[in-house]
Amino acid sequence: MLQSQNPNPAHYSLLITHFWIFYNFAKKINMGLLRTLLILFIIFYVIRLVTRFFLPMLFKNYVDDKMNEMAGNQKKQQQRQKEQARKREGEVSIDYNPRQGDSKGKNDKGDYVDYVEVKD
Repeated sequence: MLQSQNPNPAHYSLLITHFWIFYNFAKKINMGLLRTLLILFIIFYVIRLVTRFFLPMLFKNYVDDKMNEMAGNQKKQQQRQKEQARKREGEVSIDYNPRQGDSKGKNDKGDYVDYVEVKD
């Protein structure tokens, strides 16, 4: 049989001290863990709030702008079609808008003269 030993009071104090150190260490870790989890939880809900309320408003504004732009382009195209329908048959019109940067460089060289060399 096992004999029961009388507990040593110094042994209990050492055990309590170790428990107290472990408890404080675990408490610090848990507080850091809880703090980290709380920060992640707050970030998650802020992102959720932004995506739920503000992102649809921004998207709606973007879509409205694009719709207005497309409506303006459609009106311009209809006006061009009406102008083309008004022209008489056989009438020629040239819609040419020269680029301003290209025309300056080409005209500086002058005219090209074709010549034939004559041998004596």
